[in-house]
Amino acid sequence: MAGHSAIRDDIASLVRSEVLATLCAQGKPAATVADDDELMATLGLSSADIIALSSRVAARLEIGGSIDLADVRTVADLCRAGTRAQPGGSRASAEMQELDAVRQRARARRGLR
Repeated sequence: MAGHSAIRDDIASLVRSEVLATLCAQGKPAATVADDDELMATLGLSSADIIALSSRVAARLEIGGSIDLADVRTVADLCRAGTRAQPGGSRASAEMQELDAVRQRARARRGLR
């Protein structure tokens, strides 16, 4: 399981790096991006920006297909989608990650971070 965690951390780092590069290219430099930053509302990315961003992430991860963007709204959502797209990215693991993300968002709304 530690290997899976390391892969997830690597994907998260890659996603954040690509998000920052996208913002910089648009003249919107940011020092950091947070997991709960919404790609559109908070960071100001368009749908086309998100598609291009996911394509770059998929290419860097050497994923043969594409990343499913159906439920991607935040930086963390894009990280999870990249993890699921990896070979061996199991559905059960993705569901557990999604459940964890829901719990984190609920705690954040209640101010319990």
